[in-house]
Amino acid sequence: MCKYSDDQWKCPYEALPDLEYCIFHLKDVGKDIKEFNKGIDEILKSEKKIINFNGFFFPPKTSDFSKTSHEHNHVFLIDVDFSYAEFSGDVNFIMAKFSRNAKFLGAEFSGNANFFGAEFLGDTEFTGTKFLGDTEFTGADLYRNVKFLGAKFLGDANFSMAKFLGDTEFIRAKFSGDTEFTGTKFLGDVQFFWTKFLGNANFFMAELYGDANFFMAELYGRFNFIPNNSKLINFKNTFFSENARILANLSQCNFNRSNIEVVDLTDSTWNNDEIKDSRLQSRIYNYFFNSSITIREASQEETAFEWKTLEGIYRRLKQSYQKSGNYEISGEFYIQEMECKRKQLGFLGRKFWNIFYRRFCLYGERPYNVILVSFITIIMFAISYLFCGIEFTGSKLLQIQPSYINYDLSLNYFGLQWLKANIHLVYNDFILCIYTSLITFTTLGYGDVHPIGWSRLFASIESAIGIFVTALFIFVFTRRMIR
Repeated sequence: MCKYSDDQWKCPYEALPDLEYCIFHLKDVGKDIKEFNKGIDEILKSEKKIINFNGFFFPPKTSDFSKTSHEHNHVFLIDVDFSYAEFSGDVNFIMAKFSRNAKFLGAEFSGNANFFGAEFLGDTEFTGTKFLGDTEFTGADLYRNVKFLGAKFLGDANFSMAKFLGDTEFIRAKFSGDTEFTGTKFLGDVQFFWTKFLGNANFFMAELYGDANFFMAELYGRFNFIPNNSKLINFKNTFFSENARILANLSQCNFNRSNIEVVDLTDSTWNNDEIKDSRLQSRIYNYFFNSSITIREASQEETAFEWKTLEGIYRRLKQSYQKSGNYEISGEFYIQEMECKRKQLGFLGRKFWNIFYRRFCLYGERPYNVILVSFITIIMFAISYLFCGIEFTGSKLLQIQPSYINYDLSLNYFGLQWLKANIHLVYNDFILCIYTSLITFTTLGYGDVHPIGWSRLFASIESAIGIFVTALFIFVFTRRMIR
């Protein structure tokens, strides 16, 4: 009997004369190919529960299982096992149909492997498989779960237009050549844990309907990730080369401990439904006081991320957009970076940053905030001058007589009836108070108005605020213009 066996199966075929192995397990490219093919045909036609090619050694020109093959049936109606099989030449499974489970555990393809248009209706396993030549899965349909655990693709691998309808695992797989997933559909989850892409990897127009996990993947070549559809994408601990590009909706991505700063994220979107609000008031508040972009790590309630960790992620995303010259988006990530930094401070520090740096200009990214603060400050102090008193020296040029403004809050003097009767006078006095507040805020001081009483205190406070806000506006405006 043949000497070959593994943990679960022992070869039932007779050994060749004076040899220890049968015609199928003999590792000799010069063995009788005609007898070998005859034995393969008998196995394919046998009525067993499984077609077992475990450990078979296929010499060149014996591995044609395609639809056009005249020697072998391209339809496998029962389970087929190619575990630890060795294909010394090119392998052809073009348009082959695997009606049940297919196993290529630990198989080795020394030549090119072509699965173009093949159908895998059951579970498929390529765990530990070695593809030493080019691999072609273009247009293949894989209906159930597929495993490429530890598979090695030493040549180019092409999965263009393939359909993975179940979950797909490339865990610890290694792609030494270029990898093509153009137009590939992953309807289930796809795992690229610890996967190495030494060549270029292209996901152009790929459709990812499940979660895509690149946890601790290593992408050394050009990584072109431009899917048509994507959901949750995990790039935790992923290493990207300088040539990586991602163009997708990144609102459901994780980037913790990845070098995402080297990736070109130009034109990627951040449509996060969790932060959208149709109310006008909320949209205005978010524009002036919040960033419009948040990453998934920040919104995961089940994950207790430290603010320091989130700060680092936002910083790397900011650097990525700065590298590509997209300063608008990089500014949004800078806001979030500063927010994480603020939340690491103590109570007093957070209050100081919130009042003087966040509210005034949103960390230098909202110059309109400074204008808004200036406008509100001028109006509020104008009201204080109206009731605390100012003296106007008059103007001969404008034919305005000297006046003294100091309204009383008592209802007898400043009631609704009195206001209706003197609305024109109140309007003129308030305009004069706004003028007083404006020249005080800008520290011009023409000398035609003088604060009196408590207005002197308010004028001192307003002038100090005006100096600070003016300097802040110059800083923010200059920062934006230089960028």
